[in-house]
Amino acid sequence: MTGDYQAEPAGWDWIDEEYPTAFTLMFVRGATPERVIEALGADPAAAELLTAEATELTLGYPWVRVGRADEWAFAFDNSSVKFSELGRIARELSAGTDLALLVSGPNMDYFYYFADGVEVTSFEPLLAHDRDGSDPDRFVPQMRQAGLPVERDRDRAGPQRSPRAALLETLTLALGIRLSREVAMGPLLTV
Repeated sequence: MTGDYQAEPAGWDWIDEEYPTAFTLMFVRGATPERVIEALGADPAAAELLTAEATELTLGYPWVRVGRADEWAFAFDNSSVKFSELGRIARELSAGTDLALLVSGPNMDYFYYFADGVEVTSFEPLLAHDRDGSDPDRFVPQMRQAGLPVERDRDRAGPQRSPRAALLETLTLALGIRLSREVAMGPLLTV
């Protein structure tokens, strides 16, 4: 990809409308939805195919909704898995593949990218200039293109769009991850 490449927006602006409160969103390349359910501590055999609306009406809280978007299994999770457990789960699920994880809370969001069990990069989308990991700058060109503040001094104007949507746009640009509102809110395996 050259620096002049301009991709069409992936259409992530729906995320803030549909998921305004705390949740986690995980993408695992090549995994099955059942494997992700199991890794999150639930029984895939107990999963029901439910829409987001039916999940709220039927299950209430907590829940995990899992599906597939191209080569990526994805999971929306509000089951209150402990943060320390999420790290272990992410390392295990990323063994031999890669995993992107957005932990969204009421006051702050945080992003992690793992490859083969190693945390490659992690950062708070609103403060994306402060990155950690074995290769913290892995997605800087895509982050910049999506509108995340990648340099402390140069990005003083602040984000022009939701940091969550900009982060997810980064994943589209860097990894080809796309997830439409229709798929995310439609029938998914739910426990």
